[in-house]
Amino acid sequence: MFSYKTPADFDHMGANAGLLKLDPSAEGPQVVVTRYSGGAHCCTSTWIVTKPRGSAAWTIVDAGSVDGGGYGFEDLNGDGSLEMTGVDNAFLYAFDSYAGSMAPQKIYQLRGGALKDVTNDPGFLPQAKQDLASIEFNAKLGNDLWHANGFLAAWVAKKIQLGEGDAAWSKAITLYDRKSEFGPQVCATGQEIADCPADKLKAVPFPKALAQFLRDNGYGPLPAAAQRTLQ
Repeated sequence: MFSYKTPADFDHMGANAGLLKLDPSAEGPQVVVTRYSGGAHCCTSTWIVTKPRGSAAWTIVDAGSVDGGGYGFEDLNGDGSLEMTGVDNAFLYAFDSYAGSMAPQKIYQLRGGALKDVTNDPGFLPQAKQDLASIEFNAKLGNDLWHANGFLAAWVAKKIQLGEGDAAWSKAITLYDRKSEFGPQVCATGQEIADCPADKLKAVPFPKALAQFLRDNGYGPLPAAAQRTLQ
């Protein structure tokens, strides 16, 4: 990567840019532009400038903002073009503090001027298994992660991806921290959370909150026991 002043479309100074081959069908490599926002626990924004095959115009793809240093780039399937790897930012702060949160890996491909989430594609099963091994390795380092809700949420999500959700769910709901103050809340008066009196706020039980979170973020199909918590 080299220092680069972006075009007016980006209007940022201090960005970085580089040439990477992300789309095997595109004419030539892509220009990947990144910019770090600064601030605690935040974020790197990424844009991709590409010219899809058969198109007369260049396209700017907004890849969004992701935590920390942004996407990794690696040819995971050996096809000569690079996949983009990151984590699912939705898990950060969802059930624990930032430091206590863990997030499963996400994998994207650029094809025809658009990003595609290929995390669940069968061709990337080895990466899914490796990600699960990495998550479980963290638990071996101590800190009693098997009783930490931020860890369990990511672990269950990854196990669901690998078709092992039922057993993982059963284990998680016996181990989770019932005293944790993190997680979704509801207002006993029916008001919006922002307008709710403090004494009327009620935490959503972790099993129900996790089941809803996993469903809303595309981790399915849910284990049967998880589905029952939403009925």
